[in-house]
Amino acid sequence: IVLGGTGPMDASLRRPFIDWVHTALVQGNQVRDYTKWDDQPASVAAIPESMLRGYRIAMTEPQGPVYLCFDVEVQEEQVAKPLLLPDIGRYAPPAAPAANREALQQAASVLARAAWPVILADTVGRNPEALPALREVAELLGAGVVDRGGRFNFPTNHPLDLSLALEDALQDADVILALDVYDLGGTTPSIPHSRGEERKTAVPEAATVIHITLADMFQQSWAADYQILPEVDIPIAADTAEALPALAALLRAEIEGEPGLKAGIARRAERVGEMRRRANEQAKAQNQAAWNLRPISHARLYGELWQRIKDLPWSLLNSGGRLSARTEWEITEPEQFLGNGGRGGGLGFALPGSIGAALAHKGSGRLCMSIIGDGDFLMN
Repeated sequence: IVLGGTGPMDASLRRPFIDWVHTALVQGNQVRDYTKWDDQPASVAAIPESMLRGYRIAMTEPQGPVYLCFDVEVQEEQVAKPLLLPDIGRYAPPAAPAANREALQQAASVLARAAWPVILADTVGRNPEALPALREVAELLGAGVVDRGGRFNFPTNHPLDLSLALEDALQDADVILALDVYDLGGTTPSIPHSRGEERKTAVPEAATVIHITLADMFQQSWAADYQILPEVDIPIAADTAEALPALAALLRAEIEGEPGLKAGIARRAERVGEMRRRANEQAKAQNQAAWNLRPISHARLYGELWQRIKDLPWSLLNSGGRLSARTEWEITEPEQFLGNGGRGGGLGFALPGSIGAALAHKGSGRLCMSIIGDGDFLMN
């Protein structure tokens, strides 16, 4: 919730110069494309309801910012008697939306019988309580997980982590479970750079795509910060923190009801482990080859940092959009990685996002670090 102020709407009350040049009609127009809601209460008595409504809208999934603007005349108005404050417990945001049971059952049935399912996770970790269920789903299926890094989603040292092997993992996929992937179309295909060139995609044409997300309720038309509209066979509009535990329960029932599936799941987990080993070895070889480059390589930067912080409580608040951190570091808990800033490469996000996260960690004893990428610092 962002609180701002403006000069008097009543022009007869404006003070010379300063109020005249600091008054906008209305400030909400300036930020409306970036916020879920904005308001400008016209009296002191209207402020409590404005803030209660703003809080509920901001905290309702999918969460987003709210802007409240206060006329300076309202700010300076003398309060003759105490405000009547309602019971705020009766204005809580609604419970997060759960998945449609029929669609979730269909997803579970398809996943349980898949030959090579792959899980793509992007911002699941914005709700850390969803992460144990994500791991459970992956382990039930013996499926590789590609963490796209919008938040921390999956431990780098987990035997099913295929984050460094996106294209190899998708090559033979017959089922893809996408979880909170804001731009699924931009995650999986290679978009042509010239007109008329055929669009190639890393997703096999016959693969069944399942997507659990609330992103369709979040996209707006002002910024087209998403790529091609992806094909999705089982779209499920739900909060992953609600949907994943339910999906895990359904998967468990499917697998227990058909014991013959377990042998295939075990073989698949072994194949994932081998693919993970090859990808990690290749990444480490590339990092080693770049170790002595001038100017300094990302591999060297992250490698040197890791040796100095690995035994400390730490948090990487921004990684410059690089996978080097996943190669060199063990990232095993949500507090250790904030994400890459999201859409559009997160331009302009790194500095203020890092400051906000560092303030949130204040007093925790964690060493907070931020690697700010090309152009990003000056965007602020």
